[in-house]
Amino acid sequence: MRKIMTGLAAAAATPGAGGGLPSRAALAVAVDHTVTFANDTGKTVWIGSDVNSDGSRPLAVLPTLEPGQSGTVTIPETAEPGHWRGTFFARQCAQCGGFTVTFHSAV
Repeated sequence: MRKIMTGLAAAAATPGAGGGLPSRAALAVAVDHTVTFANDTGKTVWIGSDVNSDGSRPLAVLPTLEPGQSGTVTIPETAEPGHWRGTFFARQCAQCGGFTVTFHSAV
């Protein structure tokens, strides 16, 4: 019985083995994705992000976009913990010429 179970486990781990469909594990290969942001507002936009509390790591570098610029962010799904779940938001600076800098959500 053990030999049969070992053979079944090996067949399930091999995509297309025995004429069957690939296993769920074989289909779940992580790849990094990219997100492109475009600034059509006429003002400088700072891209921000927040992560879920599921072990997702904060993104280290996010773009600042001048009017008409675009920027790309790579989502690190191949790095530990093997996924990234979070949100993006855009911010514009209010009172940037003075000592006080406050941000508000632009989009």
